[in-house]
Amino acid sequence: MSGKRGEMNAAGRCPEQPGEAGGEGEPAGGEIREGLGHAGRDDESRAFRLALPGVLMTTGIFFLTYLIRVIFGPLLPEFEREFGISHAASTRLLMYISAGYSLAVFLSCFLASRIAPRRLAAASAILGGVTLIGIAATTNPTLLPFMFLLLGIVTGPYLNAGFSILRSLGPEALWGRFIAAHECAPNAGLLLAPLIAGAGSALLGRQGTLYGLGALCIAAGALFVFRCRGGVRTDPPVSLAGFGQALREPGLLFFVFALGLAISAHFGIYSVLTLYMEDELGIPAEQAALLLSTSRIAAPFAAYAAGRFCARMGTRATMLFAFSLMAAAVVCLALPSFPAFIVGLYVHPLCAALAIPTAFTHLAYAFPKDMPLYMAIGVPIGSYIGLGVTPMLLGLWGDYAGFTAGFLMTACLMLAFLPVILLTGRPGPGLRA
Repeated sequence: MSGKRGEMNAAGRCPEQPGEAGGEGEPAGGEIREGLGHAGRDDESRAFRLALPGVLMTTGIFFLTYLIRVIFGPLLPEFEREFGISHAASTRLLMYISAGYSLAVFLSCFLASRIAPRRLAAASAILGGVTLIGIAATTNPTLLPFMFLLLGIVTGPYLNAGFSILRSLGPEALWGRFIAAHECAPNAGLLLAPLIAGAGSALLGRQGTLYGLGALCIAAGALFVFRCRGGVRTDPPVSLAGFGQALREPGLLFFVFALGLAISAHFGIYSVLTLYMEDELGIPAEQAALLLSTSRIAAPFAAYAAGRFCARMGTRATMLFAFSLMAAAVVCLALPSFPAFIVGLYVHPLCAALAIPTAFTHLAYAFPKDMPLYMAIGVPIGSYIGLGVTPMLLGLWGDYAGFTAGFLMTACLMLAFLPVILLTGRPGPGLRA
């Protein structure tokens, strides 16, 4: 890590030069960057159009590697019937995926300095497809934990590689739009996973569905490695000393909490909303499922809009807007009014979908050279907060004081985070901390 790091504002890092993150010789980024700092909006639009095919291909790989991890939620009833396992045993399989994924994300920063990001992303898709086919072919329940752990491990390296590819496709001014488009993938995955699982199981069965998805991942990975234009250069190597310095950076802590709170609103609250609607609001199960699924329809569009917000308002102002409105929406979930609950149900996923790509964009601008290292540390921790700690705490509140109390506490944490956002720097293309 650079020795100049300590001279900058810790939470608002930015590159010394707008083009240093992509490196010389990147097929798209190197051509586009030249003179873009002095060009107008037309040149920026042209740069975005040139980079769009690479962005869409990268987003497609992210969608597939995400989909093959979340597809098992809707398929768990079939696993239980086929293998004769309990609810606890089936949901534990998902924990193996999470454990493998978190470990791989952490270790991927070492791989990224030795393997080109394009090849690493393609390998994640291909190996993920192979592992998925292995899971489909498995008939022994004792092998399932190992196979699910392996699925998390082989898909984990994609994340760092994907962001490295995006940053290589164009100048810093477009990073926010690239990342926002990229973040449409997990939102689309959550929407489509139940539909694919249901339709696939009815037409092809559980095994046929997994075989088909596995073959699609293998084909997409093979196409990606030959057709994607970005991600040619490897990331800078990291060291244990670099980890020690990164852990002392307030900017990393800021990213962890921003990502953790955003995931908490997007996925943590989502995980208990069905219980809340059925147990405390008395909504029938079918209506609760319909409300929950339709509330996520607009989230991919909000994730894409984050790029526009970041470009026009900056990452700090976008986070202030997203977390303020998100806190208000979560409060609406807790109010004893069904119209207020509906408002909160449909607004809070939009705000969360806006906040997550903004947090990544802030990190990309603040630590352009060391983003793989900071993601390797921050993403597993932030994900654990949002996917593990928050649902657990909301469940405890639900047992002892009702889910409304848990929602109010989550909203209070978001409001408490607003002053922290105000105290950060304003990283962005061409800005100094």
